[in-house]
Amino acid sequence: MFNNLKFHWLYLLNLIIWPLQVAGFITTIFFFTAKPISTLDLHGKSLPATWEAAVENHKSFIEWYLIGSHPIAFTACLFLLLSSSAALYRVDKALSQLEANGEIKTTTHKIVQLIHFAALAAFIWFVVMKLLVGVDPS
Repeated sequence: MFNNLKFHWLYLLNLIIWPLQVAGFITTIFFFTAKPISTLDLHGKSLPATWEAAVENHKSFIEWYLIGSHPIAFTACLFLLLSSSAALYRVDKALSQLEANGEIKTTTHKIVQLIHFAALAAFIWFVVMKLLVGVDPS
């Protein structure tokens, strides 16, 4: 599938797919861990009345949805996770084949892997620290 692409495009594709996989993973996990607002132990406090469900995150809460109420959204998140995993597998396989054929220098490959890791770490840090902060019950 990706065997005809040059390694530059494979690296770029790899960098594009990783955030999609992280997003698919986080949203799928959120669907599995979301609890209805009425079942949460808020110690007399409350969350916004418009919330359907929430995911607890270090004593704060992130608004989310229940699988039963949003099966199409859950299916889309699961599809994103599985399809990005399959695509990453194919890209990695194509890169390994190019490296085995001597079309990519091992040093270049390691440097690009380091750049990918740094970019992914920065993306995950941003998601965790800025987007998944949560709301304290009031």
